[in-house]
Amino acid sequence: MTPEQWVFALANLVSPSFPADAVGPLRAMIPFLPREGFRSETLEAVAMAPRRQSVPALDEVRNAITSWLRDHQTRRPALTHDGQKLNDRQREHLACVVRSLPQSANPERTISVLHAVSGKDAVAELVQQFPEFRAVCERRGWLPVVVEPLTPEQRRQITEVCYRG
Repeated sequence: MTPEQWVFALANLVSPSFPADAVGPLRAMIPFLPREGFRSETLEAVAMAPRRQSVPALDEVRNAITSWLRDHQTRRPALTHDGQKLNDRQREHLACVVRSLPQSANPERTISVLHAVSGKDAVAELVQQFPEFRAVCERRGWLPVVVEPLTPEQRRQITEVCYRG
């Protein structure tokens, strides 16, 4: 289902008497909604979700879609390799991504595939070569979490806050 078809169907569901009035506001939301959310299954979730007005607002539509996607996503085993050195397959994949990334029309998607297939350590090595992608990788949670031990001052502050009499 295309985003346009989805919008027209949703307009008919949320405003059956005046669907033409609902199409404009709903069409304006298309760029802000997850691409994988334009499916017939999400129409019911959005149409049945509580809303403040007859035509749902962007937050109402997005929340209904993301909730549905989260509840119905296929569960796959995680392929992360945190804290491990990369194996030969991961190194080959990383090398392929390094070669293709400068020409990629959608670098974020390319890095997402690297993360899904080869793990956070591979993304961390990629970011060393392409620091301009650090922000998006941190925002998306694609980099390994580095946990540093607490300093004595931090321990004192935590103790003070937790054990106030």
